[in-house]
Amino acid sequence: MQIQKPENSAISPSPTFRLGGLDGLRAIACIAVLVYHTWATILPGGFLGVDVFFVLSGFLITSLLVKDLENYGTIRIARFWMRRWRRLFPAVFTAVFVTVPIAALINTDILVKLRSQVLGAFTFTYNWVSIATGSEYFEQGSPNLLTNMWTLAVEQQFYILWPVIMMGLWWLNRSLRIASPLILAAASLGLMAYLVAGGADVTRAYMGTDSHAFGLMIGAAIAIMAGSVLEPSDEQRPHVPAQIMGILSVLGLVGVFACFVFADEHISITYPWVMLIVAVCTALISLGMTARYQQAGSVAYRLRAFLDLRPFTWIGERSYGIYLWHWPVVVIWQTVFPDVHPALTTLIIGGVSITAAALSFKYVENPMRYNGINATLRQWFGVLCTQVSTMRQSNDGDSSVLTKKWFAAMRLFAAVLCSSLFVYALVAAPVESEVEAGFQKSEQASQQNGNGANGQGAQQGGVQNGGQQGGAAAQPDKDAVTKAEAIVTGEHITVLGDSVIAMVDPVMANKWPGIVVDGEKNRSQHSISPLIQQHLADNTLRHYVVIGVANNGTIRDSDIDRWLQEIGPDRVLVLITGHGTARTTWIPESNAAIARAKERYPQQVTIADWYTIVEQNPDAVYRDRTHPNPDGNPLFVAEVEKALNEGSKLTPSVEAKK
Repeated sequence: MQIQKPENSAISPSPTFRLGGLDGLRAIACIAVLVYHTWATILPGGFLGVDVFFVLSGFLITSLLVKDLENYGTIRIARFWMRRWRRLFPAVFTAVFVTVPIAALINTDILVKLRSQVLGAFTFTYNWVSIATGSEYFEQGSPNLLTNMWTLAVEQQFYILWPVIMMGLWWLNRSLRIASPLILAAASLGLMAYLVAGGADVTRAYMGTDSHAFGLMIGAAIAIMAGSVLEPSDEQRPHVPAQIMGILSVLGLVGVFACFVFADEHISITYPWVMLIVAVCTALISLGMTARYQQAGSVAYRLRAFLDLRPFTWIGERSYGIYLWHWPVVVIWQTVFPDVHPALTTLIIGGVSITAAALSFKYVENPMRYNGINATLRQWFGVLCTQVSTMRQSNDGDSSVLTKKWFAAMRLFAAVLCSSLFVYALVAAPVESEVEAGFQKSEQASQQNGNGANGQGAQQGGVQNGGQQGGAAAQPDKDAVTKAEAIVTGEHITVLGDSVIAMVDPVMANKWPGIVVDGEKNRSQHSISPLIQQHLADNTLRHYVVIGVANNGTIRDSDIDRWLQEIGPDRVLVLITGHGTARTTWIPESNAAIARAKERYPQQVTIADWYTIVEQNPDAVYRDRTHPNPDGNPLFVAEVEKALNEGSKLTPSVEAKK
């Protein structure tokens, strides 16, 4: 496929050869990311589509640089940077300039940290700005409007640094050229693994250019190994390993799909090992698409034909814009229509994003890419001046002139309105959302009360545990249990959970002095077993173990079975149901597992049904439909108290129902 550029292009190189199959792969990755953000239970690993993008970018960009080095003996860096700027910035500016005013009309809460977000988006430093301001990529409740811009920042930083590094690598022999990006990939991979294992914020490990560059480097390594893959060549020539490479490419595509379906953002092994699997699989697919493996009728040939189907290539060519538009649309849609079924949400957001990307591609990106940004802006300004002058013309009874005036006035009004709303949004943008403000108040109150897992609740004379970690569960003091069954007090309660638990920490501390509350943002079901072991070792796992993590991942029967085994048969487990928008499709599944647990363990499990409380009192939560607001805090605590009182009547040692 060749793309002819206009004769008046400011930069007029020879027509560009596009490597077949990769647009289709890019389309698949783009769709995966979109579905992950709208219907996560269908593709829980869809966020790994970003790693597919990174490998493809590293592969294609390095191939362009190799072509320059082989043809000219150097890299025309200024030309390369200008082309990247033209390719990336117009689409970013358009998406931001349109979605921000719309968001400003809806709810200022979705404009949180907008000034720093816009700065990061326009300077391609969004990932570092986001890390510096404490934003969290996997935050489900109050996501930032421009969060997806972090990937563009990583790629643009790669585009700036990599050509300079490549010119240095070109002095080395071929083996060292290939090895160098692989060494950098290993270093980046190791850094992410180190950060995650060391307990660092996953956002830092995930969004950092240094810790998430391994996909780019793997793509760069295979580009150097493959040579000038962007040059047209005889795609019919036989090559011995073609069938093997084709099979590996197909297996790579299967591996990518498997990771999309089965990966879990809450499991630490994902960072970076599952990402590495996706990167390697994408590299295999990319190699299989090169000319040397494209024997007619071969497996690789058929795979490329599949990926080159017109729907795939059309979406792939516009995938950059679709990716840019879809996330702000998700945030806006979720704010206005939080309860629409995710299937319909996916279709609507997909349709809006594809339409917006197609219009941007045709009317903004391509003109600026091929004619230059300044030339295109001058043309637009000239049209605007013409329209303004049209408005000053006399009608003279000519209806066509009147129609032109109306269209000119509408365009001018839209431009002024959009600009005004954009400025207003920047000025009015709050520093924190309502949920974040409530969370901060709770943290301050908790610190003042001295409560928490390491505070008052953990230090007061709680239940003493006599078991060993990893062996039989520690047995709570029998006298304390008897007292607990008579009246539930704070000395007999341990609460483990996510940000909802952290938010109600001070309210619980006031209700039950001496309680142990261990809540933290973004905790999922995978965090509970280590917490149980920690509190067993610290002698702070009380008779009543309250767990609330239904909001950040799917709780399964096996999770609850494991928790019960770990806490032992003499403790009562109180499970808190979750509540959220229709997009949080894992919450109903978690709530169903909690309901089954009560049926399966009637003598050891009770339920604090926060879901039903919110359904009956919709004003008790913030706009995320998850976290209790000041009016909801007493309702939350009352529901937990109800479950605890029910638990005080149970006999946990009775054999669970099978």
